[in-house]
Amino acid sequence: FALWRVDWAQCSWAAVAAAFSLVTFQAFQGCVTVHNCAHCPPFTSSTLNSWWFLVISAWNGASATAYIPGHNLGHHKYLQTRQDVIRTSKVNHRYQLLNLVTY
Repeated sequence: FALWRVDWAQCSWAAVAAAFSLVTFQAFQGCVTVHNCAHCPPFTSSTLNSWWFLVISAWNGASATAYIPGHNLGHHKYLQTRQDVIRTSKVNHRYQLLNLVTY
């Protein structure tokens, strides 16, 4: 949480690249965790699940519970059809950087 206190103008490009890579990886982990919990909540206790969703919401920077209806009812309802706005057929470039930029 101390990244905002760093004087980035005084850092080397390698340090900036390393910090960017770390934060990007952590954001990716947060998104995967939210996605997986949307499909299968990790606890049998609804109280524990509520607390866990608060934790991953803070980690991800967005409400995890708000993600569930849009993902499960929007994506899975129209799975891999033209109405599915996040269908895998949209990721069709050989190079993953192009898929990332154009998705």
